[in-house]
Amino acid sequence: MNQIVAAVALLVGVAMQSFALYMATWAGRSWPQIFALLAAGIVVGGFPLLRFVVGGGGLLGFRLVDATVVIAFGAFLPVFGLFGLGLAVFVRQRGGPRRRATGIEETEPPRLGGSPLTTEHAGRFGPGSLEGIIRHSPNPDLRLRVVLACRQLPGRLAVPLLRLALRDRVDDVRLLAYAVLDGRERQIQTQVKEVLEQAGIQDANAPNTPPAVRARVAELYWELVYQGLVEGELLAFSLDQVMTHAEAVLGASRGHPRMALLAGRALILRRKFGEARNLLHDALARGLSIEVVGPYLAEVDFELRRPDDVRRQIAEIAASSRLRPGLAMIVERWST
Repeated sequence: MNQIVAAVALLVGVAMQSFALYMATWAGRSWPQIFALLAAGIVVGGFPLLRFVVGGGGLLGFRLVDATVVIAFGAFLPVFGLFGLGLAVFVRQRGGPRRRATGIEETEPPRLGGSPLTTEHAGRFGPGSLEGIIRHSPNPDLRLRVVLACRQLPGRLAVPLLRLALRDRVDDVRLLAYAVLDGRERQIQTQVKEVLEQAGIQDANAPNTPPAVRARVAELYWELVYQGLVEGELLAFSLDQVMTHAEAVLGASRGHPRMALLAGRALILRRKFGEARNLLHDALARGLSIEVVGPYLAEVDFELRRPDDVRRQIAEIAASSRLRPGLAMIVERWST
């Protein structure tokens, strides 16, 4: 039903109600006729109005609550009720399209091109961390799978788990963990031999060893230390090798700031904090940024009981360290 038909019907209904009110002023008025005419005006003017507003729906094309509102306006406010309601509807229609209430629709999630084709609904290792599984899982096969998975982890993360697996009560788990640890260590030792063979050198500590070779050997020995692959006497030997080759490189050139940093970190592990502080400042002088050296300088100053220097170092690296999970909490603590 279009707007013109609804408007004409509304005006007819208003006219019928107006005539009923006029009949009420007659001397020989008939109240049944007056009420019938008022009701007819509500039907004639209200029904098209309801159809136009609601647009269909319900048993008779509209909801009962909407019909109750129209009847109430037409009965208790004759003439003015229907006319005012029609005017309000007209203004509302001129205000722009209405937002229709919609129900919830279930849709299938889109298939994205980068999503995996298949996923395991049960996690690969079940609930809990890898460390928790190695410590507490009663299933030896599951603990064995965790050890196998450690081969794909970075050394810094895998080695503590593998050392924990060395204390497992099942022989297969212990032997596999030892094999993975030994394989990682032998891989680095093999790289050291390959570097020396490519340079045509048998002894890395020979006086004629080029600085570039010494720098590479120092990096590899530091990798043994950093990953935690060596302990005890092997740790002390690896730190000695790092210091020996780093100092030789530093004495031969004013560059190689990385060697100064490695030597400083080796001295921190040896708890020689005064010497470590000097080498870390040397790394800054040779070109390393404060963002790289600053955390280690702060650690050294903390061990030397120099809180003012710690706060100064933290303030210099605060901007970048707040984005690094390992340092964010330290920066917040020392910045307050």
